Amino acid sequence: MHRFIPLLVTVVAALWPLMAGQSAEPDPSLIKVPVEGADTLAIRLPTGWKTGDNKSERTSPVLLDLSSPGGLQIKLAIIADADGRFSTAEALDELVTMASQQFIANAIEQTPKLTRLTPKVGLGAYCTFTDSRLVGVTSPAEGEFRNVTSGVYVIGKHAVIFTILSNTVTGPEFQTALDLISSGISVALGGT
Repeated sequence: MHRFIPLLVTVVAALWPLMAGQSAEPDPSLIKVPVEGADTLAIRLPTGWKTGDNKSERTSPVLLDLSSPGGLQIKLAIIADADGRFSTAEALDELVTMASQQFIANAIEQTPKLTRLTPKVGLGAYCTFTDSRLVGVTSPAEGEFRNVTSGVYVIGKHAVIFTILSNTVTGPEFQTALDLISSGISVALGGT
């Protein structure tokens, strides 16, 4: 038994740099976002999704741009909600309805229709609008989107205001975007 100990020490010493290197590399699909006046949020990106050049990560509100491989975009504005102003369904509905008013002038839908997110933690709601100029347009020009989905997800001491820009609200990519909001955002354990 004692003659195997030097061999074990040699093997561990040889593998140590590899083991340490693997655990030290950051996970590219996980973004940690410190929010002034609140906790750090962790955002888990689906495979192939990217973040834009987010220059305001340390300011309030924190602004993030996310994009899918197919071109769908999500714009996030994260603010502290330490006193829980938006932590009730009524307050959330009022905020989502108010934030959605800006889209009505150019939309087919003239009344916001609230849809609830179904997260395991927190609560959320959103409204979806169709751009009246792009109805019947098979392929909108780059940077133009047929649909805008505007909503708020409240988790912990945070309100995450989101806008999803897409050309369909029925496909798997749109569902992945909703899942990212309701399941991919969490309060980070251990902070930054």
